[in-house]
Amino acid sequence: MNGHTPSLQVKKVCLLLGEKEKNAKDKRMATVEERTHAAAEMLKIKSQAAITFELVDGTHFSPILPRLERAFEVVYG
Repeated sequence: MNGHTPSLQVKKVCLLLGEKEKNAKDKRMATVEERTHAAAEMLKIKSQAAITFELVDGTHFSPILPRLERAFEVVYG
Protein backbone atom coordinates (compact mmCIF):
# COMPACT_ATOMS: atom_id res chain seq x y z
CA MET A 1 0.00 0.00 0.00
CA ASN A 2 2.87 2.36 0.66
CA GLY A 3 3.98 2.33 -2.96
CA HIS A 4 0.58 2.66 -4.61
CA THR A 5 -2.14 5.26 -4.97
CA PRO A 6 -5.73 4.05 -4.72
CA SER A 7 -7.89 4.42 -7.82
CA LEU A 8 -10.08 7.49 -7.98
CA GLN A 9 -12.91 5.15 -8.95
CA VAL A 10 -12.99 3.78 -5.40
CA LYS A 11 -15.54 5.89 -3.53
CA LYS A 12 -16.04 3.91 -0.30
CA VAL A 13 -14.03 1.36 1.67
CA CYS A 14 -15.47 -0.56 4.60
CA LEU A 15 -13.15 -2.49 6.92
CA LEU A 16 -14.91 -4.47 9.65
CA LEU A 17 -12.86 -6.48 12.09
CA GLY A 18 -13.88 -8.80 14.91
CA GLU A 19 -12.95 -7.30 18.27
CA LYS A 20 -11.60 -10.65 19.47
CA GLU A 21 -9.21 -11.16 16.55
CA LYS A 22 -6.33 -9.51 18.41
CA ASN A 23 -6.63 -12.26 21.04
CA ALA A 24 -5.80 -15.02 18.55
CA LYS A 25 -3.05 -17.48 19.48
CA ASP A 26 -1.64 -17.25 15.97
CA LYS A 27 0.94 -14.43 15.99
CA ARG A 28 -0.02 -13.16 12.54
CA MET A 29 -3.72 -13.01 13.39
CA ALA A 30 -2.94 -11.24 16.67
CA THR A 31 -1.59 -8.25 14.69
CA VAL A 32 -4.56 -7.95 12.35
CA GLU A 33 -6.30 -5.15 14.29
CA GLU A 34 -3.18 -3.02 14.44
CA ARG A 35 -2.40 -3.59 10.76
CA THR A 36 -5.96 -3.06 9.55
CA HIS A 37 -6.16 0.19 11.50
CA ALA A 38 -2.88 1.30 9.90
CA ALA A 39 -4.23 0.39 6.46
CA ALA A 40 -7.39 2.42 7.11
CA GLU A 41 -5.32 5.43 8.18
CA MET A 42 -3.13 5.11 5.10
CA LEU A 43 -6.20 4.98 2.86
CA LYS A 44 -7.62 8.08 4.56
CA ILE A 45 -4.44 9.95 3.66
CA LYS A 46 -3.88 8.58 0.14
CA SER A 47 -7.44 8.14 -1.09
CA GLN A 48 -10.36 10.37 -1.84
CA ALA A 49 -12.70 7.58 -0.77
CA ALA A 50 -14.77 7.55 2.40
CA ILE A 51 -13.04 5.06 4.70
CA THR A 52 -14.89 3.20 7.45
CA PHE A 53 -13.01 1.08 9.98
CA GLU A 54 -15.02 -0.52 12.76
CA LEU A 55 -14.50 -3.18 15.39
CA VAL A 56 -17.51 -5.48 15.58
CA ASP A 57 -18.55 -8.42 17.73
CA GLY A 58 -16.85 -11.73 17.18
CA THR A 59 -13.73 -13.32 15.83
CA HIS A 60 -12.28 -13.71 12.36
CA PHE A 61 -14.90 -16.22 11.29
CA SER A 62 -18.05 -15.23 13.13
CA PRO A 63 -20.55 -13.77 13.02
CA ILE A 64 -20.42 -13.16 9.26
CA LEU A 65 -23.96 -12.06 8.33
CA PRO A 66 -24.10 -8.98 10.61
CA ARG A 67 -20.77 -7.86 9.15
CA LEU A 68 -22.00 -8.27 5.60
CA GLU A 69 -25.15 -6.35 6.45
CA ARG A 70 -23.08 -3.55 7.99
CA ALA A 71 -20.72 -3.46 4.99
CA PHE A 72 -23.63 -3.14 2.56
CA GLU A 73 -25.14 -0.42 4.75
CA VAL A 74 -21.89 1.55 4.71
CA VAL A 75 -21.19 1.12 1.02
CA TYR A 76 -24.70 1.35 -0.41
CA GLY A 77 -26.46 3.46 2.20
